[in-house]
Amino acid sequence: MSDLYPHDSAFYATTPQEQIIDEASMKSKVKGALPFIEELMERLESRITFYDTLSSIPDEVQLIPEDFMHTVAANKLAARNLRQELTWITTLYEQYK
Repeated sequence: MSDLYPHDSAFYATTPQEQIIDEASMKSKVKGALPFIEELMERLESRITFYDTLSSIPDEVQLIPEDFMHTVAANKLAARNLRQELTWITTLYEQYK
């Protein structure tokens, strides 16, 4: 028989006291990083704004319709991905601030 999968499905939960200590440790780590997180959120917002504008597309690409459309699609995708990251980071920030 393979040892790939565990044969025991028991889950050993930590005690409530350990959970409180772990939570406090996590909060202190995040609180120490709050200024960095705020800077990161501002940076992401500025990048999202940049990718949503036409100024993010180089002039030489604007003259070639096919390249222009590819660049617009790529920028929209980049902005969408950055928004998702910003949402996740904002949730973390709000949870621990």
